[in-house]
Amino acid sequence: MRNARLTEQSSATGAPERSLSGRIARMAAVAGTCAMVLFGQAIGVAAGAENLRSTPHGEYQVKAAFLYNFAKFTKWPSGTYADASAPLVVCVLGKDAFGKALDSLAGKRINGRPVAVSRFARVEEAVQCQVVFISESEEDRVPEIVGYLAGRPVLTVCNAPSCTRFRGIIHLRVVSERIRFAIDIDSAKAAGLKLSSKLLALAEKFARKTKTQVSQHRSNG
Repeated sequence: MRNARLTEQSSATGAPERSLSGRIARMAAVAGTCAMVLFGQAIGVAAGAENLRSTPHGEYQVKAAFLYNFAKFTKWPSGTYADASAPLVVCVLGKDAFGKALDSLAGKRINGRPVAVSRFARVEEAVQCQVVFISESEEDRVPEIVGYLAGRPVLTVCNAPSCTRFRGIIHLRVVSERIRFAIDIDSAKAAGLKLSSKLLALAEKFARKTKTQVSQHRSNG
C-alpha cells in the first residue's frame, strides 16, 4: 500500500506541468475555433449586411477584417521574413478605398508578428508584402499583376470584377450585400502558402487556374 501511494505521488508530481501544457493547448484550440466562428458569421449573417450599408466605408471595414483573418489563417514558407521581429505586411495595390479601416490593422499581431500596412502603385513594389489587396482600379492590369506575383510567397486578394477570369489566390465579391470569397488552391500551393482547412471550409468555391493561364500572364508581364 505504501509503495502504491508513493507511485501515485510520484506520478502526480509531473501532472501539473503536463496538465498546464494541456490546458494551454486546449485554450489555443478554442481561441482559434472562436475566431473562425466569428469570421464565418461575418460572411453570412444579417449583421454583416447591415454593416455594408451603414457607412460609405462599411464594405471596406468588413474587407479589412477579412484581410486580417486571411493572414491569421495562412502560413508562409520559411525564409519569407528577414528575421523573427519582421512585420507581416498587408498592402493595397492601386487606389485605396479602405481609408482608416486598413490602418486600424497596423500594430495588431498575427502569430507573434506585428502587422504593418502599406500602399503601392506598382506591382514590383508589392513583392515585399505578405498580403496584397488588388484594388478595383487595377482591373485592366489584373492579368499582369497576377502573372507577376504568381509563385511568390504573397497572398493575393483580388477585388476587381475581372478576377472572375484572372484570379489571384483569393477572390472577394459582394453578393446580396454580403461579402463572399473563393480560393484558388493551386495558386496558393504554387506560392508556397498553407491555408488553414478551417479557412478553406468557409470559401464559397475552389477556383482552379490552368498552367497555360499562369504562363501566359508571366509572358505578358
